[in-house]
Amino acid sequence: MYFLYIFSHLSILIFISSTLNAEQNISPRLNSTIDWDQAYRDHLNVKLSENEAISKFRSASLQEIDNVTLPVLILKKQSVRSTPKFFGQGRSYVATYSLPKAKLSIIGSATLISLTDDSTYDMYKNTNTFEVTLDGADYSFIKYGASYILRLSCDEPTFDMRCTTPKFLNGLANQLIVAGGKAQE
Repeated sequence: MYFLYIFSHLSILIFISSTLNAEQNISPRLNSTIDWDQAYRDHLNVKLSENEAISKFRSASLQEIDNVTLPVLILKKQSVRSTPKFFGQGRSYVATYSLPKAKLSIIGSATLISLTDDSTYDMYKNTNTFEVTLDGADYSFIKYGASYILRLSCDEPTFDMRCTTPKFLNGLANQLIVAGGKAQE
């Protein structure tokens, strides 16, 4: 009986020790360096016809947009007709659009996970990734130093071509414009 008592306590100590060691090996999160000069230039180069979409979006969520510390990307007016619902949270945000038989979310984050080898970041910073998910697809990329995901949830994900091939999300990624955000003070 005494053996079981010692063994159970020893097992708990081993578990706690391994948990502490595992926590020490977690990569730290870092604030990404945002290329605000490029984001501002791109914002200024938006066609006059797109300013209506930006104005409508900003008027609906101005306070939240200006509290986000990364470039807020939205779709050009001709990409979708609806104004997105917006939720900002300092170093991240989500903008959601209703599409026919689908929902699109643009998720942005200015927090990166530190890699042990800095050259790994350079290798992936210009890479776009498409992944099929249970209810749709994700298209991930880095722009202006921040990470973004276009997440598409489809009513019929296995049959909807927008969710099974990267063409649709890649096209939308090329239609994104800077609508706000500001440098961290």
